[in-house]
Amino acid sequence: MRRPLSLLLLSALVAMSSGQGTQEDPKAGKLSVTGTGNVEVVPDVAKVYLAVSVTRPTANAACQQAADTTTKVRDALEAINGIAADDVTTENYSVQPNYVYNPDTQDQKISGYTCQQSLVVKIDDVNNTILAAVIDAAVTSGGNDLQVSQVVMDLSPQLRRSATNQAREAAVEDATEVAQLLAKTAKVTLGAIKTIVDQNTAPPPPNPMPAGGAAAAMEAAKSTPVQIGTTTVAASVAIDWAIADA
Repeated sequence: MRRPLSLLLLSALVAMSSGQGTQEDPKAGKLSVTGTGNVEVVPDVAKVYLAVSVTRPTANAACQQAADTTTKVRDALEAINGIAADDVTTENYSVQPNYVYNPDTQDQKISGYTCQQSLVVKIDDVNNTILAAVIDAAVTSGGNDLQVSQVVMDLSPQLRRSATNQAREAAVEDATEVAQLLAKTAKVTLGAIKTIVDQNTAPPPPNPMPAGGAAAAMEAAKSTPVQIGTTTVAASVAIDWAIADA
Protein backbone atom coordinates (compact mmCIF):
# COMPACT_ATOMS: atom_id res chain seq x y z
CA MET A 1 0.00 0.00 0.00
CA ARG A 2 1.40 3.43 -0.94
CA ARG A 3 1.49 6.05 1.82
CA PRO A 4 0.18 9.55 1.01
CA LEU A 5 2.88 12.07 0.11
CA SER A 6 1.84 14.44 2.89
CA LEU A 7 2.36 11.71 5.49
CA LEU A 8 5.78 10.88 4.09
CA LEU A 9 6.84 14.55 4.19
CA LEU A 10 5.58 14.91 7.76
CA SER A 11 7.53 11.85 8.83
CA ALA A 12 10.66 13.19 7.19
CA LEU A 13 10.30 16.60 8.89
CA VAL A 14 9.84 14.99 12.28
CA ALA A 15 12.89 12.84 11.75
CA MET A 16 14.97 15.84 10.69
CA SER A 17 13.81 18.07 13.52
CA SER A 18 14.54 15.41 16.12
CA GLY A 19 18.19 15.43 15.12
CA GLN A 20 18.64 19.21 15.16
CA GLY A 21 19.72 21.46 18.03
CA THR A 22 21.40 18.75 20.10
CA GLN A 23 25.01 17.96 20.83
CA GLU A 24 24.38 14.39 21.86
CA ASP A 25 26.23 11.69 20.07
CA PRO A 26 23.93 8.66 19.84
CA LYS A 27 27.03 6.45 20.02
CA ALA A 28 28.48 8.27 23.02
CA GLY A 29 28.48 6.73 26.45
CA LYS A 30 26.56 7.73 29.51
CA LEU A 31 27.32 8.55 33.10
CA SER A 32 25.22 6.70 35.70
CA VAL A 33 25.11 7.83 39.31
CA THR A 34 22.98 6.77 42.26
CA GLY A 35 22.38 9.46 44.85
CA THR A 36 21.17 9.00 48.40
CA GLY A 37 19.45 11.32 50.82
CA ASN A 38 18.52 11.05 54.50
CA VAL A 39 16.11 13.07 56.62
CA GLU A 40 15.75 12.84 60.40
CA VAL A 41 12.17 13.16 61.65
CA VAL A 42 10.41 12.71 64.97
CA PRO A 43 7.72 9.97 64.83
CA ASP A 44 4.17 11.26 65.22
CA VAL A 45 2.36 7.93 65.77
CA ALA A 46 2.85 5.30 68.47
CA LYS A 47 1.35 1.95 69.40
CA VAL A 48 1.56 0.61 72.94
CA TYR A 49 1.07 -3.15 73.25
CA LEU A 50 -0.41 -4.34 76.55
CA ALA A 51 -1.21 -7.81 77.87
CA VAL A 52 -3.55 -8.68 80.75
CA SER A 53 -2.74 -12.15 82.04
CA VAL A 54 -4.48 -13.89 84.95
CA THR A 55 -3.99 -17.41 86.30
CA ARG A 56 -6.61 -19.00 88.52
CA PRO A 57 -7.66 -22.56 89.53
CA THR A 58 -10.61 -22.46 87.10
CA ALA A 59 -11.02 -21.01 83.63
CA ASN A 60 -14.10 -19.05 84.70
CA ALA A 61 -12.26 -17.40 87.59
CA ALA A 62 -9.29 -16.51 85.39
CA CYS A 63 -11.47 -15.01 82.66
CA GLN A 64 -13.57 -13.06 85.14
CA GLN A 65 -10.52 -11.48 86.75
CA ALA A 66 -8.99 -10.75 83.35
CA ALA A 67 -12.22 -9.08 82.24
CA ASP A 68 -12.33 -6.92 85.36
CA THR A 69 -8.71 -5.86 84.95
CA THR A 70 -9.13 -5.16 81.24
CA THR A 71 -12.16 -2.97 81.93
CA LYS A 72 -10.19 -0.95 84.49
CA VAL A 73 -7.31 -0.53 82.03
CA ARG A 74 -9.60 0.58 79.20
CA ASP A 75 -11.41 3.08 81.44
CA ALA A 76 -8.13 4.56 82.62
CA LEU A 77 -6.79 4.87 79.07
CA GLU A 78 -9.95 6.44 77.66
CA ALA A 79 -9.84 9.04 80.42
CA ILE A 80 -6.61 10.43 78.91
CA ASN A 81 -7.08 13.48 76.73
CA GLY A 82 -6.34 12.39 73.16
CA ILE A 83 -7.23 8.71 73.59
CA ALA A 84 -10.65 7.71 72.24
CA ALA A 85 -12.53 4.45 72.77
CA ASP A 86 -11.65 3.18 69.28
CA ASP A 87 -7.95 3.86 69.90
CA VAL A 88 -7.89 0.91 72.34
CA THR A 89 -8.46 -2.36 70.51
CA THR A 90 -8.24 -6.06 71.33
CA GLU A 91 -5.51 -7.86 69.41
CA ASN A 92 -5.72 -11.33 70.92
CA TYR A 93 -7.68 -13.35 73.50
CA SER A 94 -6.80 -16.80 74.79
CA VAL A 95 -7.62 -19.26 77.58
CA GLN A 96 -5.09 -22.03 78.16
CA PRO A 97 -4.79 -24.78 80.79
CA ASN A 98 -1.58 -25.07 82.78
CA TYR A 99 -0.08 -28.48 83.48
CA VAL A 100 2.27 -29.91 86.07
CA TYR A 101 4.25 -33.06 85.41
CA ASN A 102 4.34 -35.85 87.97
CA PRO A 103 7.63 -37.76 87.57
CA ASP A 104 6.33 -40.66 89.68
CA THR A 105 3.27 -41.38 87.58
CA GLN A 106 4.77 -39.81 84.43
CA ASP A 107 1.55 -38.03 83.61
CA GLN A 108 0.37 -34.44 83.51
CA LYS A 109 -2.28 -32.81 85.61
CA ILE A 110 -4.07 -29.49 85.11
CA SER A 111 -2.95 -27.04 87.79
CA GLY A 112 -4.98 -24.04 86.67
CA TYR A 113 -5.95 -21.84 83.76
CA THR A 114 -4.46 -18.68 82.29
CA CYS A 115 -6.67 -16.11 80.57
CA GLN A 116 -4.84 -13.53 78.50
CA GLN A 117 -6.11 -10.54 76.56
CA SER A 118 -3.82 -8.37 74.44
CA LEU A 119 -4.61 -4.71 73.83
CA VAL A 120 -3.17 -2.18 71.40
CA VAL A 121 -3.32 1.52 72.19
CA LYS A 122 -2.89 3.78 69.14
CA ILE A 123 -1.64 7.30 69.84
CA ASP A 124 -1.92 9.92 67.09
CA ASP A 125 0.15 13.11 67.40
CA VAL A 126 2.27 11.38 70.00
CA ASN A 127 4.61 13.27 72.32
CA ASN A 128 6.56 12.41 75.45
CA THR A 129 3.78 13.53 77.79
CA ILE A 130 0.90 11.51 76.33
CA LEU A 131 3.06 8.41 75.82
CA ALA A 132 4.13 8.48 79.47
CA ALA A 133 0.50 9.06 80.51
CA VAL A 134 -0.66 5.97 78.59
CA ILE A 135 1.99 3.75 80.14
CA ASP A 136 1.34 5.08 83.65
CA ALA A 137 -2.44 4.70 83.35
CA ALA A 138 -2.13 1.12 82.11
CA VAL A 139 0.35 0.10 84.80
CA THR A 140 -1.58 1.78 87.65
CA SER A 141 -4.96 0.35 86.66
CA GLY A 142 -3.73 -3.08 85.61
CA GLY A 143 -1.55 -3.81 88.61
CA ASN A 144 0.30 -7.12 88.68
CA ASP A 145 -2.00 -8.58 86.03
CA LEU A 146 -0.72 -6.25 83.31
CA GLN A 147 2.41 -6.22 81.20
CA VAL A 148 3.62 -3.53 78.80
CA SER A 149 4.86 -5.75 75.99
CA GLN A 150 6.20 -3.23 73.50
CA VAL A 151 6.06 0.39 72.36
CA VAL A 152 6.36 0.96 68.60
CA MET A 153 7.04 4.38 67.09
CA ASP A 154 6.04 5.10 63.49
CA LEU A 155 5.34 7.86 60.99
CA SER A 156 1.89 8.78 59.76
CA PRO A 157 1.39 8.45 55.97
CA GLN A 158 1.41 12.24 55.60
CA LEU A 159 4.65 12.71 57.55
CA ARG A 160 6.35 9.78 55.82
CA ARG A 161 5.39 11.13 52.38
CA SER A 162 6.71 14.61 53.24
CA ALA A 163 9.96 13.26 54.70
CA THR A 164 10.50 10.89 51.76
CA ASN A 165 10.07 13.74 49.29
CA GLN A 166 12.68 15.77 51.18
CA ALA A 167 15.01 12.77 51.09
CA ARG A 168 14.37 12.42 47.34
CA GLU A 169 15.40 16.05 46.80
CA ALA A 170 18.57 15.44 48.77
CA ALA A 171 19.24 12.28 46.74
CA VAL A 172 18.94 14.15 43.43
CA GLU A 173 21.30 16.86 44.71
CA ASP A 174 23.74 14.17 45.83
CA ALA A 175 23.65 12.41 42.46
CA THR A 176 24.10 15.70 40.59
CA GLU A 177 27.08 16.71 42.71
CA VAL A 178 28.77 13.35 42.19
CA ALA A 179 28.05 13.38 38.44
CA GLN A 180 29.56 16.84 38.05
CA LEU A 181 32.67 15.78 39.99
CA LEU A 182 33.11 12.63 37.91
CA ALA A 183 32.61 14.51 34.63
CA LYS A 184 35.13 17.16 35.64
CA THR A 185 37.68 14.57 36.70
CA ALA A 186 37.18 12.54 33.51
CA LYS A 187 37.28 15.74 31.40
CA VAL A 188 33.92 15.11 29.74
CA THR A 189 30.81 17.25 29.43
CA LEU A 190 27.49 16.19 30.86
CA GLY A 191 24.60 16.18 28.43
CA ALA A 192 20.90 15.92 29.12
CA ILE A 193 19.44 13.60 31.72
CA LYS A 194 18.29 10.44 29.98
CA THR A 195 16.58 8.55 32.82
CA ILE A 196 15.68 9.07 36.45
CA VAL A 197 14.69 6.05 38.52
CA ASP A 198 13.12 6.43 41.96
CA GLN A 199 14.46 3.44 43.88
CA ASN A 200 12.24 3.87 46.91
CA THR A 201 9.81 1.02 47.47
CA ALA A 202 8.46 -0.16 50.81
CA PRO A 203 9.02 1.96 53.93
CA PRO A 204 11.20 0.56 56.70
CA PRO A 205 9.49 -1.23 59.57
CA PRO A 206 8.39 0.80 62.60
CA ASN A 207 10.93 1.48 65.29
CA PRO A 208 10.21 -0.52 68.48
CA MET A 209 11.17 0.80 71.88
CA PRO A 210 12.06 -1.64 74.68
CA ALA A 211 9.29 -1.89 77.27
CA GLY A 212 9.31 -2.96 80.88
CA GLY A 213 8.02 -6.20 82.28
CA ALA A 214 5.43 -6.71 84.97
CA ALA A 215 3.67 -3.74 86.47
CA ALA A 216 4.75 -4.77 89.97
CA ALA A 217 8.27 -3.60 89.15
CA MET A 218 7.11 0.02 88.74
CA GLU A 219 6.01 2.57 91.28
CA ALA A 220 2.68 4.14 90.44
CA ALA A 221 3.60 7.38 92.19
CA LYS A 222 6.37 8.09 89.70
CA SER A 223 5.78 9.12 86.11
CA THR A 224 7.46 6.97 83.50
CA PRO A 225 10.36 8.86 81.90
CA VAL A 226 9.87 8.79 78.13
CA GLN A 227 11.96 10.46 75.44
CA ILE A 228 10.91 10.00 71.82
CA GLY A 229 13.90 10.02 69.50
CA THR A 230 14.15 10.48 65.75
CA THR A 231 13.95 8.06 62.87
CA THR A 232 15.81 8.21 59.57
CA VAL A 233 13.89 8.36 56.29
CA ALA A 234 16.15 7.47 53.37
CA ALA A 235 15.72 7.83 49.63
CA SER A 236 17.74 6.65 46.64
CA VAL A 237 17.58 7.96 43.08
CA ALA A 238 19.48 6.62 40.04
CA ILE A 239 20.15 9.12 37.22
CA ASP A 240 21.70 8.57 33.79
CA TRP A 241 23.35 11.52 31.99
CA ALA A 242 24.35 11.49 28.37
CA ILE A 243 27.94 12.51 27.67
CA ALA A 244 27.77 15.45 25.24
CA ASP A 245 30.36 16.58 22.71
CA ALA A 246 32.73 19.18 24.11
